[in-house]
Amino acid sequence: MRNDDPVGYRLYAFLGHRYRVEYAIDGEVPMSAARLTYLMNGLPLAARLLTRYQSTEYAAEYLDPQRRRFRGRKGGKLTGEADLIAGGPDERTCWYFGEGTSRIGPWRLRGRSLMRFEFAPVGTDPRRVAYRIRIVSTPTNAFLNAIMSFGLFRSIVTGEVREMVEDVTKASRALDAAGGAALRAGVDSSPEDEDKLSALRRLP
Repeated sequence: MRNDDPVGYRLYAFLGHRYRVEYAIDGEVPMSAARLTYLMNGLPLAARLLTRYQSTEYAAEYLDPQRRRFRGRKGGKLTGEADLIAGGPDERTCWYFGEGTSRIGPWRLRGRSLMRFEFAPVGTDPRRVAYRIRIVSTPTNAFLNAIMSFGLFRSIVTGEVREMVEDVTKASRALDAAGGAALRAGVDSSPEDEDKLSALRRLP
């Protein structure tokens, strides 16, 4: 990552901020690494699948041909844009850098964050993965730094992130239960989507 390109410039400026808050989230979900990789490599499809089977509306779109920059939304709680700056789903380690607006509890905040997302199979169980998420945010002032470091705020952030990971797992299991009826009820579907979901169902 060079400091003379737009993302590099923003990242270097981000790392130079005075205040910094870090969040650590670890967990396990009953989902194969193959399925998680597949969905992370196709974020718009994953968002449509989540919307179909979860109570929250998700949306995602890629902003470049290389599919490394994307815009996403989770209901009315989270909107933003991010770049995959290193790694990738196939490597099971992704570094994302972006900015957005989030509604967390009584707070509505806007800012930039750097996130590392890692996952790996649990032991010999092909249908379970352990994940590790590390998020670094840079509050713009001491007041926001105090809020974002507060224990209650941390617990809410952790809960929101866990919920998104678990939503992916639940949607994958619901897809199995639905069989051939994938996205037809209430969400736009296409032959291409159906082919991709059939490929997803064939994964362990």
